[in-house]
Amino acid sequence: MVEPIDVLNFTVLGVNVGAFSRWALVLIMFGMGLNLMPKHFYYIFSNSKAFFAGLLGQILFLPLIALMVVAIFMPSPEVSVGLFIIACCPGAATSNFITYLARGELALSISLTAASGIVTIFTIPLIINMALHFFEFADTNIRLPILTTIWNIASLTAAPVFVGIIVNMINPDVAFRLQKFVSSLSFFALLTVMYLTAIEVKSEISSIIEIAFAPVFLMNTVMVCTGLLLGQGLKLRRKEIVTLGVEVGFQNYILAIVIAIDLLGSFLMCIPAIIYLFCMYFSASFLVGWSLVYGLEN
Repeated sequence: MVEPIDVLNFTVLGVNVGAFSRWALVLIMFGMGLNLMPKHFYYIFSNSKAFFAGLLGQILFLPLIALMVVAIFMPSPEVSVGLFIIACCPGAATSNFITYLARGELALSISLTAASGIVTIFTIPLIINMALHFFEFADTNIRLPILTTIWNIASLTAAPVFVGIIVNMINPDVAFRLQKFVSSLSFFALLTVMYLTAIEVKSEISSIIEIAFAPVFLMNTVMVCTGLLLGQGLKLRRKEIVTLGVEVGFQNYILAIVIAIDLLGSFLMCIPAIIYLFCMYFSASFLVGWSLVYGLEN
């Protein structure tokens, strides 16, 4: 049995990694807001087929995929809820960076990230509470207060995006100068969180892998393939197809860990997010490599 590790409340060199993780998430979302321009919202209307396919994949298909994986592997209730948590948290600005590396459609990626970030403020507490009830956590202290959760998620995601958009609207030159700095700092912060999390859980890594690696790996694979198949089925351009693969398969693992540990108080529920962190970078490497080999001219 894996020993509980509070991956949000350990310190390294006197720095609380939990606080660092939350500020990293805020910084990432602020950086995304700095990149938002009116043209990204116009994209929603001019390319509605690609946009709504991606949003449908993120909001509806991901929880259904989590349900399918749970039915196949039948993991513990805590890990099952953890799978739903990661499925409810579409990728933040990091997915935009991966889309850029994979030569995808950046405007589509940013539009999807912004839209899903707003929608999931409301869908996350609803879906996770249904999962908690289904796996019989309803009579325990483990629950997700709707209004409190909406406020917490909004303050971590939507609010910093909105601030970034305001900066961009008031002074585009300042926003442009900030973009490169914030993007580099966000990427460094993300890598730091990944490294510190890996260091903290290394003593239990074999138990963690045994508990949830197979279902998480399958879920990530199916999610990426779902995005690609959605684009292929709708006969979208190859840039849009790879973008849907990234946006549907790349999840906001920091938000998932915050929900599991901070809001639900369960280390076991954050195990899928920890494993997903490494799985999604493996799949991202595949998508980037595929795009570089075959090109995405169309």
